[in-house]
Amino acid sequence: IEIFEKAKGMIPGGVEHNLSQNKPFPLAMDRAKGYKIWDVDGNEYIDYLMCGAPIMLGHGYEPLDEKIIEIIRKKGPATGLTSEYELLAAEEIIKNMPGVEMVRFLQSGTEADMAALRIARAYTGKLKIIKIGGSYHGWSDQMIYSVHVPQTYNLEAKGIPAECFAHIVDVTPNDFEGLEKAFKDNEDKGGVAGVMVEPIGGESGAHPVHPDWNKTIRRLCDQYGTLMIFDEVVTGFRLNMGGAQKLYNIIPDLTVLGKIITHGYPSSGAVAGKKEIMKTCAGSIGEKVFVGGTLAANPISMAACYYALKYMEENKAVEKATTYAEKLTKALNDLFATRPDLGFFVYNFGAIMHYMTTAFFSVDLKAPDALMQIFSRKEVADNYQIVTMAHGLCTLAGTRMYTCMQHDDEALKKTLAIWEYVLSLIPRS
Repeated sequence: IEIFEKAKGMIPGGVEHNLSQNKPFPLAMDRAKGYKIWDVDGNEYIDYLMCGAPIMLGHGYEPLDEKIIEIIRKKGPATGLTSEYELLAAEEIIKNMPGVEMVRFLQSGTEADMAALRIARAYTGKLKIIKIGGSYHGWSDQMIYSVHVPQTYNLEAKGIPAECFAHIVDVTPNDFEGLEKAFKDNEDKGGVAGVMVEPIGGESGAHPVHPDWNKTIRRLCDQYGTLMIFDEVVTGFRLNMGGAQKLYNIIPDLTVLGKIITHGYPSSGAVAGKKEIMKTCAGSIGEKVFVGGTLAANPISMAACYYALKYMEENKAVEKATTYAEKLTKALNDLFATRPDLGFFVYNFGAIMHYMTTAFFSVDLKAPDALMQIFSRKEVADNYQIVTMAHGLCTLAGTRMYTCMQHDDEALKKTLAIWEYVLSLIPRS
């Protein structure tokens, strides 16, 4: 709390991280190793935040860290010029992801999403972008529309001019009729250049989509000459080494990457896709799509990408993290089944877990008190998270858990014990 009080005088709100548990105050962390983290007071936590999803090998994975330390000592952090690690990193991504033939590295997933929109418009000559409500594609002006919860439109767009959304078409997830209508209605309004898609549904699967949803988007994109853009910032190398596109055998035209491709090291983002499309980044002045970034593709980030993906493949990290997630999902659901009065449940997409306590993402938005319900349910979910965090469980926003290859039976037992305690605090109805 001392750090927080001091931070409030220098940092807006006293915290930088959107993923931080901030009630009653954000915890200041000291170090991390494997699946554990420790705060500055020495308290130990089982970590399911995993830095917001990048960590698959475990925190402080020594073979990877030693490679980066060696690069810093021998080569320096960056020159602003090309290094061989760009090629090595790109080769690893291209080798694994079926929809990728070229890669342009950037500094974040937000930048990569911005670039994908520009590429889609430049390549197709069309104007509109379909955004699926409830999805998160970074925090650029155009994309802060129906973020987190579908049909909330510009609720979170303070400071963004309304004109920024003039060419964004909002479609509710799983609204097949509305999706097709969006394509048809915009044919004579500039046409649809691209559809931004989180392949397992918005907010990394918080809004799960019908098995035919992505197939339908792919079909309509082909029909209307539109680019299908998979935002695989979270799903890439976490669901499968080939991403959701390989797992579900749906090949997008463009793929947005981030997070895991540098395994927690900074400057992590990329837009990738078919050569014909990606070459719009490589034309002459006045013809190419303008993208930039002084520290994009620096040797540290690129080496982290190359070695992290190699080590993940060698250690079967995705398979191990998925096996643990499935085991924990079943164990938690068995525990929650002992309290049917609460209605808690868990589901997972591979190594991405969602645990529902108040289901604030699932409120019927047609209800007159929808927003009030969302806020009140979110507050209760936050309170549950405060209790679990206080007893050594670190998760994301009171709804999500990411696993790594080092989570083990000890972590599972402790996780269940904490939730058993939480349930004991809630009176039976």
